[in-house]
Amino acid sequence: SETPLAAAAAQRLLQRKGGVLEPLKSPYEYYARAALLQVQARRTGEERLQLLQEACVALQDCMAAPGCANNLYSIEAAGKRGDRAIAQSMAKDPRVWYLLGLLLCDLGSFEEARKAYRQALCRLPMYYFSHVV
Repeated sequence: SETPLAAAAAQRLLQRKGGVLEPLKSPYEYYARAALLQVQARRTGEERLQLLQEACVALQDCMAAPGCANNLYSIEAAGKRGDRAIAQSMAKDPRVWYLLGLLLCDLGSFEEARKAYRQALCRLPMYYFSHVV
């Protein structure tokens, strides 16, 4: 059961204008959008492929610095100085790569998913593995 606050946040992150997802302000919002789209895709059968592709684009936007050519949606906050550093740190976040792996598995791209999971493992701090022998 969703709380009203969570439902309002999800509605804002998934807001569409003319069938196209609205631009968001931060890489964190794009990460949240990708997670919401992935959950939505698992619940529906009709638009599944479209939702999964939109989720992949949202993750790409999450990891791209605002204003870059590979940023498919123009992030509104492109003028802020810290956005590039935030986007670069998001690209180093293992959670982003793990979610990308999940999306790629859902799309049937298992080889690409394996690469994303390797990236997620490479980005985990080594002390997580210190007790594994």
